[in-house]
Amino acid sequence: MSERPLRLVRRLSGRASEFTTLLTSSRRPSRRTRTLIKDLESAIYGVVRFTRGHESLRDLNSIAIANGFKRVVIINEWRGNPGLMVIYSPSEENLVEIGRLKIVGVKLRRELGRRDAGQCREVVSSSKDETTIYITKLLADAFQLRAAERPDADYLEVSLDGDQVAIAPRKRKTNAIFGPLLRVVVPNGPRKGRA
Repeated sequence: MSERPLRLVRRLSGRASEFTTLLTSSRRPSRRTRTLIKDLESAIYGVVRFTRGHESLRDLNSIAIANGFKRVVIINEWRGNPGLMVIYSPSEENLVEIGRLKIVGVKLRRELGRRDAGQCREVVSSSKDETTIYITKLLADAFQLRAAERPDADYLEVSLDGDQVAIAPRKRKTNAIFGPLLRVVVPNGPRKGRA
């Protein structure tokens, strides 16, 4: 086992049941993608980031199974920026893709001027169109969050913004955005029947 998985095991020691999603990047992420991953880890409960290095998808599957992760989320790049979020489920053979979102815009915490912290435990859709509902269910599955009509805790808000969908971590008490703001689209439209 390489040093990276050993560091991950030490980091999770005694607390592994708290973590449900392994969050990582493509093999050579830009600084912006690394920062987005750190921001998402700090904003969403149960997420732990992992520096991928040369680990293959099979390696990530083995690491996820060995540490009890239910999902693996990989942020891939497009021209030096976060460009695609791919959600996988670990299995005996290899990672199984369960969905993907094309990232068309990102505002990092520092760009929003936010320093306050939070831990989203729920995902809430602010509109009832097919695409927004699909993305809400996909994010709930990806990060093992509760889909809710009204939040009881800090939450990820999924809202329609023109032909894009905005994803924003919000504080329950103030509704203030505290994490990175993502704008996404579903490649080839909503995946009917797959959510």
